Amino acid sequence: LPASEPIRHAHLGLRGPRNVAGQIEWFRCRNTRLFLAQEVLERGMAACLQEILEATLSDAHDKLLSIDLDVLDIGCAPGLDEPMGITVADLLRVCREAGRAGFRALVIGWVPFPEPALHWIATWSVLFFLGGTVERKGGEAKRE
Repeated sequence: LPASEPIRHAHLGLRGPRNVAGQIEWFRCRNTRLFLAQEVLERGMAACLQEILEATLSDAHDKLLSIDLDVLDIGCAPGLDEPMGITVADLLRVCREAGRAGFRALVIGWVPFPEPALHWIATWSVLFFLGGTVERKGGEAKRE
């Protein structure tokens, strides 16, 4: 994203052999806050999410949540192929909290066809994001 401030970029759940050292170095050179899978497991999703929302994005005007579903653990659905991923419950928590924190957009990438379970997870992610947005606005949908 050319107009984004790299200091305000966080990457949650990075793991596995496909993430080569050069890729991690690329993120670090741009001041991206990386939350590797091991850190998420050790600290817990709530602590990592709090740091993202408070320290990384607290005064950012526009916020975007982008999700690749391969962040999920191998046991969550067919089509996933790496262990040590996050749970569906943690993903939905992230989506809800992003909505509550005023994120303006949600992008869900990498939903392989024909894996119905991943499509359902993507649908629930959108619903939790929208639910968080409604909570932030006091429980009432704003009418334009």
